[in-house]
Amino acid sequence: MVMEALKKHGFDENTLVIFTSDNGGCHIVETMALGHNSSGEWLGLKTDTWEGGHRVPFIARWPGKIPTDTTCDKLLSLTDLFPTFAAASGILLPKNAAPDGLNMLPLLEHPVDTPSIRSEMVYSGRGRALRSGDWVYMPYNGSGGLFGTFYFEKFGYSNSDHDAQGKLLEAAQSEQLYNLKDDPRQSTNVASKYPEVTRQMASRLAEISRQNKSR
Repeated sequence: MVMEALKKHGFDENTLVIFTSDNGGCHIVETMALGHNSSGEWLGLKTDTWEGGHRVPFIARWPGKIPTDTTCDKLLSLTDLFPTFAAASGILLPKNAAPDGLNMLPLLEHPVDTPSIRSEMVYSGRGRALRSGDWVYMPYNGSGGLFGTFYFEKFGYSNSDHDAQGKLLEAAQSEQLYNLKDDPRQSTNVASKYPEVTRQMASRLAEISRQNKSR
């Protein structure tokens, strides 16, 4: 409907259109009964700091600016859209505007050749997590949100800190660390295997939290 309206009024060839979502999947009883899993392969859902609570579709169309039939796997946050739109419009933002956003216009216009602009991002659900490169760190066990145990059996999820029914194990680690390149489904918590990475990311998350409080 949006595209039809743009075309009707002659704006379809010079308008940047983005399709995305403000958070991960939200499971609805009726759709679940039909076997639909809105989180797909990602562990977790809305409110969680597991990947299913934050990874969302992102499709951008801008004729003459964004090359067709291209994909990009570089990290982007929806907080980046404000400065990106300003840059696309040639608008200079006031000082201290969009402090958490980065201009992703080069990435939109040259998705294949442009190096990563964003290297880290804080996930905020009911808990907080830090994404840094391919690593995700969570300073607690569990989803950090409302992910129910029955999802494990219903959709075939598995996680090393939980049993087959999704119940948290007594031996579960108190922190979580995952490498999304090696383990996109977050099936194995490697916090104890990589203690130095865990310590560094815990320190960085605490630093970011202090910076936010001082604003």
